[in-house]
Amino acid sequence: MSKKRSLKWFLIVSVVAVIAVPLFLTGTIFNSLLGKSIKKQIISGNESLSDSFVDQIEDYLNHSLEDIETLRTMIDKQDFEMVHYSSLLESVRKNKSHFTKIQILSRTGYTRYVSPYDETYIGIDMSKSKYFTETLKTEKPYWSPTFISPQSNQPVVSISIPFENGVITGFLSLERLMEAARKIGRGKSIQITITDQTSTYIAHFKDEFVSEREFDPNYDMLREKYSGGIMSMILNLDGESMFATASIIEQTNWAIVFYQPVSK
Repeated sequence: MSKKRSLKWFLIVSVVAVIAVPLFLTGTIFNSLLGKSIKKQIISGNESLSDSFVDQIEDYLNHSLEDIETLRTMIDKQDFEMVHYSSLLESVRKNKSHFTKIQILSRTGYTRYVSPYDETYIGIDMSKSKYFTETLKTEKPYWSPTFISPQSNQPVVSISIPFENGVITGFLSLERLMEAARKIGRGKSIQITITDQTSTYIAHFKDEFVSEREFDPNYDMLREKYSGGIMSMILNLDGESMFATASIIEQTNWAIVFYQPVSK
């Protein structure tokens, strides 16, 4: 009787094992495939958003550079006397509201003209500033690291180009880019950061990281790994594992990163 009972239990266990093991393996494989599929969808979606946002930033920077180059052309072609520069700068700045300030430095580095006009800026020696020395040295456009404007309390970047009588510098507001980053992430679990060439945040989903000039701990690694296009990986952000989709704006060496929690 005992042997019959043992055989019966053996058969029951065997049947259960035959059914359960394949189901377990199938479920494990299914969950793995599902996880990979979801991960692939997240990365693909973020890459598409990132690509579009990078294009938007590059367009903004390129158009701003073109505005300053157009100003230089107006000066060169119309042979403006220095006395006329003030009204010209004022006219251009009012028509190109993304510039918070435009100034002209002489060939010796002194501030000659500025819009909006501020007498305290006139005659200041900027000959040792990098945006002056690098522009004259390379004879190419120079993008400065970002800084906080004392007027607006928002990030600003300067773009400088040389011309016959010195250097023209436009100070470009980055509020539009910050708002665009907020708009893309609004209502989603996506968090977007923009970091300048010194690894300082220009845009961050926590505003205080921008105002307090915090540094991105991932910037150097991203810059080192970057080889063009868009790259995706898993990174740690504030102690949380994140899907990260990153790109570099070559013109300025800014890093744009889309983060999305792995757990969601």
